[in-house]
Amino acid sequence: MADPPPDSLPNSPPPELRVFVYGTLKPGECNHLAYCGGRVAWSQGAKIRGALYGLPLGYPGLAPGEGWVEGVLLGLQPRGLGDSLGAILADLDSLEDFDPHRDPQENLYDRQQHPIYTLGGEPLGLAWVYTLGHDRIEGLGGWFLPQGVWRGDAITPHPPTPSP
Repeated sequence: MADPPPDSLPNSPPPELRVFVYGTLKPGECNHLAYCGGRVAWSQGAKIRGALYGLPLGYPGLAPGEGWVEGVLLGLQPRGLGDSLGAILADLDSLEDFDPHRDPQENLYDRQQHPIYTLGGEPLGLAWVYTLGHDRIEGLGGWFLPQGVWRGDAITPHPPTPSP
């Protein structure tokens, strides 16, 4: 008899999707409940290397950079029957206007796996992250957030600030 798949073994942890969020998907922000509600198995304050920008559309963008951007690492699991890790990722991709089958230039965000760290700098492994290129941020009228933290209730347009 064949061995059962690993995710059906007794005492094996349920499968999860690790996603680093830094904007509207963070707990308490406007898209968290709609996209993550009932799916969060655990969460942890975390940070990633990059540069954070505010956008006049009301959400941030993470671009490559040498600074630190703070956010939350989420361990997401399916809500129940009819939900799956693939469905979670598809929901997030839809919000972020990302389609892995589309030409990358047609996507708003890109989805990649990046190393994530505790707020104290200890490695936490890889997680999915939605990022924007510097050209896209400039085209959207983004401004650099030197503290590397975004809050939806603190959105105010700023003049463009040169990135580091």
